[in-house]
Amino acid sequence: MKPGGNLYGGFLFRVFQSKSNNSYFEVSAKGVTRYGLGTEVFLNFLTILPPLEEQTTIAHFLDHKTAQIDAAIDKHRQLIELLQEHRAALINEAVTRGINPDAPMKDSGIEWIGEVPAHWDRVALKRAVITKITDGPHETPEFLDQGIPFISAEGVREGRVDFNYKRGHISPEVHEIYSKKCKPQKGDVFIVKSGSTTGKVAYVDTDIEFNIWSPIALVRPKEEFDGKYLFYFCGSKCFQKQIQLFWSFGTQPNIGMKVLENLYIAVPTVNEQQQIVDYIEAETARIDEEITLARQEIALLEEYRQSLIAEAVTGKIDVRDYPLT
Repeated sequence: MKPGGNLYGGFLFRVFQSKSNNSYFEVSAKGVTRYGLGTEVFLNFLTILPPLEEQTTIAHFLDHKTAQIDAAIDKHRQLIELLQEHRAALINEAVTRGINPDAPMKDSGIEWIGEVPAHWDRVALKRAVITKITDGPHETPEFLDQGIPFISAEGVREGRVDFNYKRGHISPEVHEIYSKKCKPQKGDVFIVKSGSTTGKVAYVDTDIEFNIWSPIALVRPKEEFDGKYLFYFCGSKCFQKQIQLFWSFGTQPNIGMKVLENLYIAVPTVNEQQQIVDYIEAETARIDEEITLARQEIALLEEYRQSLIAEAVTGKIDVRDYPLT
């Protein structure tokens, strides 16, 4: 759009940013496979238009204020990034070096694991499971409005199975067929083995009956392995490094089952595994609380940004009353 003589482009830009006008465009969008806006939607768009001088004042005010808000949001995002890095480093340190700083160390023999306590073992992932590592069906089922939840890679979020992101539902009959190969249960560990999120892990902490698709590998630990420890190790930097070293590329990353089951893990005693899990969960709980607070601050700032734009472009606030400081 090329603004006319009585319209300042910076003001029009902010008008289009306001939430109410965004909603107008969303409602007006039409399409089947893709939504779009016809020219008539813009030609028939109505807005409040103050005098040109006032448009310019409002636009400059919003440029200044939103820059301040955006800077505050960026600081919170940087804090979240630092906290997440600290969290990852803490977990990696705990699952490779333990929580006893005085323990004698030895070379693990694996470059990306490094030194481990002298009494720890090193085994391939396939030696830690009670059943062969497997995945879901390599076919597309018929999805229903109701039935058994069916989870794919997008359902692996924040270390858990998030049923809000299920692929759909399958019938109990199909679930029974798929369960002959792979039937998830509480205590399992999931590893995404294909797609853009290859390497993401989840710990199954629910008794809900559900099934999984082929992008997810199911790892069921032996009794001598703490499932939570295995989950934290598989999500650690040293294990993720192995995945990245050995995955293959097509259009997206992919790691084969044979490769996955031969990746290495460091193994403390069962008692130590449980102590490490307790330590990780206590320490990460504090970090996660800080991350949550930072995300809440970002949400409040974004909400304030939206309301400020909406109130300024509709004249609900007189921007001349606000000093640009």
